[in-house]
Amino acid sequence: MTAAFLVLLTALAVAQLLVPRQWGIAPLLIATFHLPNLYCVELGGFGFTPVRLVILIALARGITSGYLSDFGKSGIDLAVLVWSCVPIFLGSFHKTGLVTNVGVTYNVLGAYLCARCYMPDRDSVLRYCKILAYIVIPLAFFMAIHRVTDSNPYTVVGAYLDQSAERYGRIRAAGPFAHAILAGTAAAVVFPLLMLFRTSNRKLFNLSVLCCLASVVASNSSGPISTFLLVVGGLVFWRYRSMIGPARTLALITLVALHFIMSAPVWYLMARI
Repeated sequence: MTAAFLVLLTALAVAQLLVPRQWGIAPLLIATFHLPNLYCVELGGFGFTPVRLVILIALARGITSGYLSDFGKSGIDLAVLVWSCVPIFLGSFHKTGLVTNVGVTYNVLGAYLCARCYMPDRDSVLRYCKILAYIVIPLAFFMAIHRVTDSNPYTVVGAYLDQSAERYGRIRAAGPFAHAILAGTAAAVVFPLLMLFRTSNRKLFNLSVLCCLASVVASNSSGPISTFLLVVGGLVFWRYRSMIGPARTLALITLVALHFIMSAPVWYLMARI
């Protein structure tokens, strides 16, 4: 851990306690997109990353403030509760340890509960999307520097690698993430959420969309590119959603046909992107 890492983490922890409720989701998003997934605190063999630590503080504030008083009254609450506990059950059939599986459950359920605490209405969802827009702008800037200079600015806060991997002679920018695929995918999945304010704040929308695309390109990974293209396709064909049944059937038939026609398995199409 570097000094900058500790300073930023401390600032996020304090902010999580002090910011107004409507901005309570911001520290968690900043920790997710701008701090590496390093263990900063360990208790009884369970490691707390910056995201986990911010979740813990956010939930402590939420519970003591009564933000979760209605938890369990919605069907989605129970569904997420059951779904988040699946890793613990499935972990008994794999070699991963119990602590690892509990960590996955903590991440999923904790993030959902944070959203329940600090995103109680429609306006807060729109605010969440705008926060993401502002967060992805510096991410794109620093990933672009990484791509051009082969030096990751996020090493200041303890990012894993200063010298990134290459693919076909081109740098794969990873930002604060463990791998370029994660960095690019994180930016790609932000893109559709930006559509919620495309008319109300056109300048922010245009800039943040460009930053999402820049991060995807800087990652130089087929997974993020495919994700971004799928998002674009989903948005383009949204008006034709009533035809999703026949389209899904046609896509399945096409994939099966390609699997038998191609010399390599059909999933090798990803390698050609």
